[in-house]
Amino acid sequence: MLQTSSSPTVRATPFFCLVDYDPHGVDILFNYRFGSRKRLFEEQGIPSLRWLGMHWSDVVEAKPHQQVRLIEGEREVLKRLLERPQAIEDGALLAWRRELHRMRMNDIKAEIEIIYDILSKRGQTLDSWLVGLIQQRRFY
Repeated sequence: MLQTSSSPTVRATPFFCLVDYDPHGVDILFNYRFGSRKRLFEEQGIPSLRWLGMHWSDVVEAKPHQQVRLIEGEREVLKRLLERPQAIEDGALLAWRRELHRMRMNDIKAEIEIIYDILSKRGQTLDSWLVGLIQQRRFY
């Protein structure tokens, strides 16, 4: 898909990404949205990609043992993400920056699997949660 990302159809089609709430998950998100930093001079990436989750609002609902402290290498990845030109220059990514700052300030990460416990407490299914996020435009 990334090889055809310059086509008008791919550029206009909304894509959604659900990643772990950690620096590596967000790094994956950046790479799909903007392309790999190793290939800066190639036109690639999916500009219409939106961050569907997980967000801080999900993580705060998790059980304390599911909220894990960042390790030093992850803090470095987080710092690098906040310094990426797209994170600084693209006003549309203000919400992404806020999420990264929350992650850094709280020093917390969480894996996507915790969403099952959260949804179980709410009496929701994964399908209904995902559809609700999209319908309510709760993505960045």
